[in-house]
Amino acid sequence: MNVIARLLVLALAVATPAVASSSNTRGNKGRDKIAEAKAFFEQVETAVEGLMNDPSCDSSKLAGFFADDAVLLAPISFDNDSDGILEGKEAIQAYYKGACEAAYIVAGGVPFVFSVDQHAAWYDVVGNTAIHYGASNFDVTYSGGTDFVTELGHFTVIAQKDRHGNYKITSDNQSTMVDVPGN
Repeated sequence: MNVIARLLVLALAVATPAVASSSNTRGNKGRDKIAEAKAFFEQVETAVEGLMNDPSCDSSKLAGFFADDAVLLAPISFDNDSDGILEGKEAIQAYYKGACEAAYIVAGGVPFVFSVDQHAAWYDVVGNTAIHYGASNFDVTYSGGTDFVTELGHFTVIAQKDRHGNYKITSDNQSTMVDVPGN
């Protein structure tokens, strides 16, 4: 399997909009908490889309959504030392920058787009902790219409409010099964 293609899939896996939500809280307050969490995760998704459409691969905006001590459990790694476990905002920022750069290398300068089809995704809020989890699949397609990657995966993203009351991602766990045509 093409490692660079798997990097592209991981970078895009966080950009999956949810289609369902739940909360262990009741009433309007619970709905307000879910709406706040959903808005946060949608901002993260927008940042991923922005990163993947930016040939400079500036991942600083995306990294700003992560806590300083966040952990990313990625299905693949850039090096033999991390085994896909990246600790800290700086390591995560470098990882997503590398995934974006790999996507542009693989595409060989040909513009690409991706589309998401959610099987299931939810939001949940417990106290100051928001959780976004589910399963999704998406296609990465060259602008000419040729499929490049089809991905099916599961994700769990956990964010906690910081001392200022803003959500920051503390844990991002991505599992991915990739089908790269021709491999």
